[in-house]
Amino acid sequence: MRIILTKLTFIIALLSLVSCAQLLQTSRLSDCEYTLHSIKNIKLAGIDVSSIGSLTDLGFADAGRLAAAVAGDEFPMRFTANIEIDNPNKRKASLNQVLWIAYIDNKQIAEGVSSKRVEIESLNKAILPIRVELNLKDVFSGETGKSIMKIASSYAGIASAPTRITLKVKPTLNIGGKNVKSPGYITVKTDI
Repeated sequence: MRIILTKLTFIIALLSLVSCAQLLQTSRLSDCEYTLHSIKNIKLAGIDVSSIGSLTDLGFADAGRLAAAVAGDEFPMRFTANIEIDNPNKRKASLNQVLWIAYIDNKQIAEGVSSKRVEIESLNKAILPIRVELNLKDVFSGETGKSIMKIASSYAGIASAPTRITLKVKPTLNIGGKNVKSPGYITVKTDI
């Protein structure tokens, strides 16, 4: 009986230590600095537009796919927003999940969850990739095809006007099998 009680006490103590360590890692997240490091893999209607300078750089087939997307019911846009997390603490910080809301020029375009675990070593940086997918036709319903194409070009960085991309992120950590969310959203933004 005494051996069982000792093992039970040891297990409870061990679980308490693990939970305390996770709580400390969570509190360290609030000290971290978050910046929108880069926007990568920008695709409009499945076409990678990350490396083109203007719509005239598109080939005939890609221009046709964009025209079909503008005329159709779906105009998908996808990109990866890479958030850099800088940990100024002398100990590791970590997160298990991030709730996010994406905005372009202050208009909410998408929201989701990234379940990628990220550990940021002490006095170091890490990248949290967030994959954003949306249908521009849904986000800008009521707009003409020409307007949507102009908006898409601007968002993809192939128009002359700068576009502000903002992400609001809410880190989550798993403590004792339960997800504990940060009390508020952290705002990160950049102009492209």
